[in-house]
Amino acid sequence: MTRPTSRTLVIADGGIQAFVAAALHRDRSNLTLWIPPMGWPLLDDDTQALTPAHAAAVAEQADFLTVERIIQAPPLPWTPHNAAHWTDPALLLVALERAAAQHCAVVDWPTVCGGDVPRLARADELARLATRLAWASAGSLTHETPSVALPVADLTPVQLCELFLDLDLPAELLWWSTARTAEPSDPADAARWTWGQQLRDVARTRGYPVPAV
Repeated sequence: MTRPTSRTLVIADGGIQAFVAAALHRDRSNLTLWIPPMGWPLLDDDTQALTPAHAAAVAEQADFLTVERIIQAPPLPWTPHNAAHWTDPALLLVALERAAAQHCAVVDWPTVCGGDVPRLARADELARLATRLAWASAGSLTHETPSVALPVADLTPVQLCELFLDLDLPAELLWWSTARTAEPSDPADAARWTWGQQLRDVARTRGYPVPAV
């Protein structure tokens, strides 16, 4: 499973979702990894905020994938609401603006909805509405007017972990990996419990080496 070639901006926070979304692209010379503003809720847990540790993980993932362009969004003059139903629309609009400035045709929003049909329908509607608003603001649809894509939205967490292992991505580059967190921290512990356990279970089931995360 790979993505078609197109200049794409991937919303990246150092987690498994964005790492997989970027790795699915065949031609990574066309990729830009865009890190949301510090303090923004994470893609996989809107109760946790983006920190410099997440940005550092994105940089290491970019090195592994040989992605040359990374953009760190400037700080916001306000604190984002810690609920996805408020922050997701704003995130997409800011990402679309940055994509247009970078001449990207697509914004990859790596949200994972799995079998949650209402959540998947909401994500699809938000992607469509944000794209339509960007087109309306531009005044016309041109090659410089980007759209929002949902590269991993229909995957379950288990399927995402299977894809992560199939792509042979290193778990130690995920922001919550024990290889990256020198001191115990509640956010990293929560992410390791959720995603680390999933990765280990899938690795055992599929016969992969069990990642030390």
